[in-house]
Amino acid sequence: MEKKSIGRFIAALRKANGMTQKELAEQLNVSDKAVSRWERDESAPDLSLIPVIAEIFGVTSDEILRGERINKEDVSEEVSKEKRKKQIQFLLEKARVNFLTHSFVALGIAGAGLLAAMVINFGFFRCHIAFFVACIFYLASIVYEGILWIRTSSAVKMEEVDTTKFIVKLGNYFQRTLIIIVAFFAFSLPLINLQADGHWAINFDAWLMYGAIGVGFVMLAALIVPAFLKQTKLGATLYGLEEKEIAKNRIKVRCIVGCAVAMLVTILIQSAFFSLVEPSAFTKGTVFDNYEDFVKYMETPMNNLYEEMKEMGSVIFDEIYMEENIDEDAEDMMDGYKENLYNIDGELLCSYIVRNESVAHIDYGDAKTQLPITVYTHQQWQQGTAVLEGIIAPIFILLYVLEAGAFTIIYRKRTR
Repeated sequence: MEKKSIGRFIAALRKANGMTQKELAEQLNVSDKAVSRWERDESAPDLSLIPVIAEIFGVTSDEILRGERINKEDVSEEVSKEKRKKQIQFLLEKARVNFLTHSFVALGIAGAGLLAAMVINFGFFRCHIAFFVACIFYLASIVYEGILWIRTSSAVKMEEVDTTKFIVKLGNYFQRTLIIIVAFFAFSLPLINLQADGHWAINFDAWLMYGAIGVGFVMLAALIVPAFLKQTKLGATLYGLEEKEIAKNRIKVRCIVGCAVAMLVTILIQSAFFSLVEPSAFTKGTVFDNYEDFVKYMETPMNNLYEEMKEMGSVIFDEIYMEENIDEDAEDMMDGYKENLYNIDGELLCSYIVRNESVAHIDYGDAKTQLPITVYTHQQWQQGTAVLEGIIAPIFILLYVLEAGAFTIIYRKRTR
């Protein structure tokens, strides 16, 4: 006995009406290849097209879904409904799988944006451009996912069948995908460094640390907003929740708020730590025990600034341009500006003209004599910063993970 299916039935109806696949495709506003795949049972038409196909061939939607004409004398109404229900479930499952597959495409677009940002930041030292390029990808992924959700939701709406629950499920999938894309965006926010000029790269450790903080807050918001809504009367009505589930959501809200407060305190401690501990503790500078050597060092024009900045990885210059202008830049440094060094009593210890442009930071010793004097170049300061962030970032990230884990355990124990 030949197996009955939607595709075979559509093919039989089309041939009986003397229509080609192309003619049927034009009436349905689809491609003739789509019609061909239906008839070969490689795919099935969307639910929204079932009534249209039925009207074209003068049959019912039930008959299209059953894959055969219904003989009311031979087929009971109960059997007909059961078969139609299975066909609808098959089409809904197909729509769900198709939606999830394209959602992964949207996430792939967002991931490509983050990868492009990394290449531009670390490879070309343009953190601001990296951020805006990533945002273009994120926006494209959101638009793609939004169009996908609208098309799929409208496709599964049928007058004869209540697909509200299925559309709500699609909405949940859409929300989860959107949350992940927003998390990508939050992870990219450290690229907006207001102190950086046009040629600057965010250190990997700093990006990882501050990006993880941004992602953490996005995830907290994604948890607390639905949980807060579900503990209210309005949320309970919308979601059809029982009293026990409402109580669970109240506990969830308290745990999430507690976790957020703990993380905020950790962030304040982290900020205070970075304010109190300087990179000088993790790098070596040039130490001067007398004023003469210090003054001579500060008044010596820095002619290899390009090489030092290039090693830092913070700027990119055209080498030909630098070779042509290095002498001119050195002459400009000769002018400099005057600095006076005083002790705690206000006595003048020495004066000098600052011509060494490589100096990033100066630490002074005894308050009476200011000796010894330690000078740090941009490269040394950057090295100290990298070491400091490399040590502290993993510690604080571990703290955030432990805090989230602790409140998760508390929630699970209290909701057993």
